[in-house]
Amino acid sequence: MFETEICFSSASGNVTGGHSVGGLVGMNWMAYHQGIKNCYASGNVQGIDWVGGLVGMWSNIPYQTNCYAAGRVSAAPGAEYVGGFVGRSGGFPNPDYQCYFLAQEDLSDSVALPLTDAQMKQQAGFVGWDFVGEQTNGRNEIWRMCTDGVDDPRLSWEFGRVGDFACPDGVGMDDLETLALHWLTADSDPDFNYAADGSGDGVINQQEMEILSKHWKE
Repeated sequence: MFETEICFSSASGNVTGGHSVGGLVGMNWMAYHQGIKNCYASGNVQGIDWVGGLVGMWSNIPYQTNCYAAGRVSAAPGAEYVGGFVGRSGGFPNPDYQCYFLAQEDLSDSVALPLTDAQMKQQAGFVGWDFVGEQTNGRNEIWRMCTDGVDDPRLSWEFGRVGDFACPDGVGMDDLETLALHWLTADSDPDFNYAADGSGDGVINQQEMEILSKHWKE
């Protein structure tokens, strides 16, 4: 229980509550050896206290890496623990976390760094992140933003579910080439391409071919 992570997850709905309210996680108490990695929340978050764009309250936080919160955060007047990313945690601002939140007036955070709405739609704003099509930050193709200025980053598996394994958007020969290049690889491979794992089972095989065929030329 204590060695697990929250990974490759997202939440898009708005959240309203009382105490310990977050866009993805409300509260995780005594979270030893547990972290959040490659996740995001895009909805607005509203609560009374301990309110954060991604997490409301995170106790004994070990790490949060490559995550962002893009919604607006609001709390009751006089609330003590309100953050664009985490409401209350044991962390401190650290660029090594590579986590970000939508900048708001008079809103800071104990873990993540602020980005404007325009910066949220630029790959360059997310330092060190492994995006589809770039090799500098890894070959796992975890995040996707094919064109700057259009949308915030999304997890590449969200596109892979419809056979769109590679940039640019749409299903075609580039996706077939990506599938062939990574055919029969598994997530035990350090260079595993998560963008091409359309079925989400950790293996790139016949299931991905069926997904690609179903959505061909869409």
